[in-house]
Formats: sequence, C-alpha cells, structure tokens
Amino acid sequence: MRLNIVFLITIQFISLSSFSKVTLQPDTLSPDGAIKYYKSILKKNKDSEFAYFGIASAYFMKNDYLSALKYSKHTIRKPNDFEADAYIIYASSLDRLGRSKEAFKEFEKAIKLYPENYQLSYQYALSCYKYRILDKALPAIERVIQLQPLFVPAHYLFGCCLFEKSNDKRCISAMLFALLLDKDSARSQQAIAFVSQYLNQRFDNIVIPYFDKRIAITTLDHILYSYFPKNVKGEIFSKMQPETIAGLIKNYLETQKQYLPAYDAFYKSLMNEHLTEIYSHYVLRTLNDSYQVKWLKANSDGLKLFASFLEKNLPGK
Repeated sequence: MRLNIVFLITIQFISLSSFSKVTLQPDTLSPDGAIKYYKSILKKNKDSEFAYFGIASAYFMKNDYLSALKYSKHTIRKPNDFEADAYIIYASSLDRLGRSKEAFKEFEKAIKLYPENYQLSYQYALSCYKYRILDKALPAIERVIQLQPLFVPAHYLFGCCLFEKSNDKRCISAMLFALLLDKDSARSQQAIAFVSQYLNQRFDNIVIPYFDKRIAITTLDHILYSYFPKNVKGEIFSKMQPETIAGLIKNYLETQKQYLPAYDAFYKSLMNEHLTEIYSHYVLRTLNDSYQVKWLKANSDGLKLFASFLEKNLPGK
C-alpha cells in the first residue's frame, strides 16, 4: 500500500496508485470533498498519516494555510511515507503566512533529511527568490537540475535568478533550455517575450516584481507573467516576429563564450553538430505563428536530425 504522489510546485492534488478497499479516488473530489473523505478515514484510524497528509494537501489547495500547517505538522511528527511531501506543505504554508524565517528553517531541515527530493529544493529556491535571497536560491536550483535535469520550472527559475541577481547574460541559456522542454504554450510565450526583449536589449520593458507583488508569488508562472505589465504586454507580444527572434537566438548561441555548467556540454554539442538554427526555431514552436509553422514544415529533415541529437544529448534521458 503506497501512495504515488504527484507533487509539482503548484502542489497539485494527490492521486492513488493503490489503497485497500478504496472505491473513490480522492483526486476526483473537490478540496472540500477530499477533506470530508480523509476525515472519515481518521475516524476509523486516528493515527493515519495517509489521512493527515491528504487533509493537509486539500487545505493547501483551498489556500487555508493555517489548517494546512496544522495537518502537515501532524504528518511530520514521525518518519513515514508522506513526510517529505508533508514538509513541502508545512514549510510552504509558513511561507504563505509570511513566516519566512520559520519556512526557511523547515525547508533546510527537510532538505537535510531528504537530499534527493528535488521538489523540496525547488520550493526552497522559490521561497528564497521571493525574499530576494538569490545567493541561496541559485545553488538550490542547481541542485534541482542535478537531481531532475528535465524539470522545466527549475530552468526558468534559474534564468530569472541570474537575470535579477546580476543581469547575467547566461540567463538566456537557462531560459532557452526550459523552452526546449516546455509544452505549456501560455507560459512559454511569456518566456519567449523575455528572451526577445533581453536579446534586443530592451531591459526597461522587463519589470522585476517587488514588495507585495513579489511576496504574493506562489509559482514560477507568476514570475514570468509579472515581468510584463498589462500596459506594455499587448504591444510587446504584437511585435514579436519569430524570424527575428530566431536570428537573435542563433547569434546568441554562436557568440556566447561561456555557458553555465549545467548546459555547457549540451550547447557545445549543439554547435558541433551545426544545429543552432533548427534549435532557435524549435524553441519558438509554441508561438504557432504562420511563418514559424511553415519554416518547421520546410525543415522536417533538420527536425529529424535534431530529434536524434536530443535522444543522445538531453541529460537525464
């Protein structure tokens, strides 16, 4: 009897792989329904860590962080199958309640207990980002990438932190790697806008979130959406031309003398295989622009070579 926990940074609902005599999957319920379901289990077994963790997850989804704190704290009182993920809810709830010092302490404690849990390190990095503790956020993100090199949000967050810490041009290599992997069209288009404005040196168009807006951040997507206020977003997106952006990306890849250690081998191999042009267009695929669609169709042979390259060179495959 084990729970297969799908626990991304958005703290998605849990799903069961197997549990004796369970006829109703909790992940099909509303948060309120799930709370009722798990509390019915507690009536039969007051020490069920499974139920305490389920209730904590549901309250977190309801943004009831005090209740999430209460039930996740009960889950982590002793070692169990749900402890690592309960720590994420516990520390994240402290963060959402503005108790940042306590949140950092709990994250750091949990990471020592579960050093291989990349979600713990990622959420810790996001919390550090919120409070502009970028010197701690960056090594935490690098740890995430080492543990789970194909985890898309980590690469985006890496790029955001590098940009905000010192306007490090290598932030683009992290953003591009995320775009290579990302299937979320809405989020990726925000990242493409960032890449476009950065490579065009229009830094004034990128607005770093501060104060209350920064503290309210709960996901990576919030950061990317915050970079472009409504009053400039429409103009920026209407003027994005894939052929121009692809050219800027290709030039960046071929003239960048130093990459981040996490991407060095990948990008050097990309250039050795002369695939920078196809890469530059592929990362823009979610724009779904007519020019872009036609270009990719006309270069289907190049895409096949690129697919073969990825099979051999993507880390973690």
